[in-house]
Amino acid sequence: MQDGRPHTGRRRHGYDKTGTAIVPEEAATVREIFTRHLDGVSPVQLAKELYERGEKTAEGRS
Repeated sequence: MQDGRPHTGRRRHGYDKTGTAIVPEEAATVREIFTRHLDGVSPVQLAKELYERGEKTAEGRS
């Protein structure tokens, strides 16, 4: 948006529903995903591991 506020819509993983406050537990997962991907772990493998350990989406789905 031109006024500097985040876009509304579905909540992004790692942020609260306003899109301005960080959810620490989710942000840690996001950092892990990006770090591991940069280290060469495939997106498919990351998704499989996240599913196996019971991580949920921002909307609470598996």
